[in-house]
Amino acid sequence: ECVDVLLAADVACGPIVRLSDIGADANVKHRDMIREVDGPSSTTIRLPGALLKAESGSGRVAASLPQPDDARSGLDELLAGWTTDTPAAGFGKTDAAKPLAGIRVIEIGQYTTAPLACRHLATLGAEVIKLEPPDGDAARRWPPHNGDESYFFTMSNAGKKSIAIDLRSEAGRAAFGDLLETADMLVENLKPGSLARLGFDLPRLRQINPMLIYCAISGFGADSAYGQRPAFDTVLQAMSGMMDANAGGGVPIKAGISICDVMGGEIGLFFLLAALRNRPRAQRGDFIDLSMQDVAVWMTAPLWMSTPNDDLAMAECSDGYVLVRRASNTALPDCSDSTRAEAMKILRRQNLTCVPVNTISEAAEAQQTQSRELIFRVDDERGLSWPLLGSPMRLARTQPRSDRGIGKPQPLDRSTIDHAKNRALQD
Repeated sequence: ECVDVLLAADVACGPIVRLSDIGADANVKHRDMIREVDGPSSTTIRLPGALLKAESGSGRVAASLPQPDDARSGLDELLAGWTTDTPAAGFGKTDAAKPLAGIRVIEIGQYTTAPLACRHLATLGAEVIKLEPPDGDAARRWPPHNGDESYFFTMSNAGKKSIAIDLRSEAGRAAFGDLLETADMLVENLKPGSLARLGFDLPRLRQINPMLIYCAISGFGADSAYGQRPAFDTVLQAMSGMMDANAGGGVPIKAGISICDVMGGEIGLFFLLAALRNRPRAQRGDFIDLSMQDVAVWMTAPLWMSTPNDDLAMAECSDGYVLVRRASNTALPDCSDSTRAEAMKILRRQNLTCVPVNTISEAAEAQQTQSRELIFRVDDERGLSWPLLGSPMRLARTQPRSDRGIGKPQPLDRSTIDHAKNRALQD
């Protein structure tokens, strides 16, 4: 009843659902996100349904578990058709064209999910044009700032181009339609139905550009038992069983990072690349309906049929904690007066596997983080130095990377659209 009252006031909210009850959620049922398949010895196992919900069809869901060595008969045929290019030695930057060079992406993204997927596309060489309202994306104003720009916004949007456009105006909508004619992808994480209310429902998008790959990321999906109900990361952690799985002392706890947002962006990237790979064969674009609740439920699947274990424990130290793997209920030595480094020596002498629990700043400054270039710095045109996030992807021939920030949104220039149209015609 409390949820109904809050929803009536247009407040994004949801109940904290126990992991064991997730199958009863109306939207989980509607989107068929829990399946029961045959397991070994006539058992039944619960598996997550297909995350991919696309115009071209849903993803494949296993009907049963594979038996050991059941694909042996097809191995020779598989290997006979296998070809590969010789990879370049090592990883690193090269002058070779990036894999998505020539691909144009239009992003109407806010906060995390769509901007993250498109940031990856930009590091792979795509031209990403971010459309912002005339007064700029609200995330530009999020603290902390470097100069007058948000660190969060710059990290989330590095490597993109920005155009200020008012989609509520007739001129803005006309310009948006012209840009879509030249685009390969449209990625947005607006509230479901927002583009349709502006006159750009799926049939209209298909009319403008039949080859367009359109990915809509939302809390519960465009096809949802909850209609156009809004959501954000914390709501989805509550409603997917994540908070229950993360409970301490019986109290549900939110993960310290916006894990549903982050994984929504990562899965969105994966499906966009899959749709791009399929487009030449299908000779048409696709519509990807990505639900962050689907992703959250999918992430909890390994816990659906598991039993709790207590082989992991925290040893408190004078400067933090050490994570210890132990035999069940094995008593740990008192390390409260020892540093983490000292405690690990004590624990290892007892043949216990252990690692320090790093703070976020320690992880950012770790030697492995630096050697993998997961954080690096660039200077913008104003001389401000920005820390940017390196790509976790590693390709042999090219290094996915953005070497510039995003800058201020530029007014829409008609020549930009005309140039894009001409280039599309040439392509």
